[in-house]
Amino acid sequence: MKITTKFLAFMVACSGMASGASVTWQAVSDVTIADSSGTLLGSGFSASVGWFDTATFDQTNYAAVSDNFVQLGTTTFPYGGDSNYNGYFSGNVVYSNDSLAGENVFVFITDDSTEWALLEFSGDTFKADSAIPNTATASINSTNIGSWTITGGSYDSDSSTVQLSAIPEPSAALLGGLGGLLLLRRRRSRA
Repeated sequence: MKITTKFLAFMVACSGMASGASVTWQAVSDVTIADSSGTLLGSGFSASVGWFDTATFDQTNYAAVSDNFVQLGTTTFPYGGDSNYNGYFSGNVVYSNDSLAGENVFVFITDDSTEWALLEFSGDTFKADSAIPNTATASINSTNIGSWTITGGSYDSDSSTVQLSAIPEPSAALLGGLGGLLLLRRRRSRA
């Protein structure tokens, strides 16, 4: 009986240690998230929390961000699945990667095909498992919007809205580059 009690106590203690730290990321108060036309985000869009395991890429390039983003967790728009809350989201994930302690929290918002924004929060960063408290909260609101760096999107203070940018179509970028090369070639041939 004593061995069973000690074993049970040991298992309870170990399960508490293995729970990990957590991060909550959310826009549920006075700042909304909208697409490039200003329509508040609804179904089809997600907000993922995570980090980058490399610092040598262009964070203004959607493909580079998408390829290098390491996702911890994701949540979808609208908040609670209720269209009355379009433009809002909230998520929570438990992680056990102590090497993230002190790193900034990134939130990657996209529909994976047409629009995106990357937000980096330098406020309440990732916590270590052993930290007390070990829960980070990355909230997007009007009082801390200055702590967020927004790439691939912008913040409109008049409407308190983070607005996404369009993902450039590969064919449009290719045609633009080809047109630029043709203009350079034409200039060289005239000289």
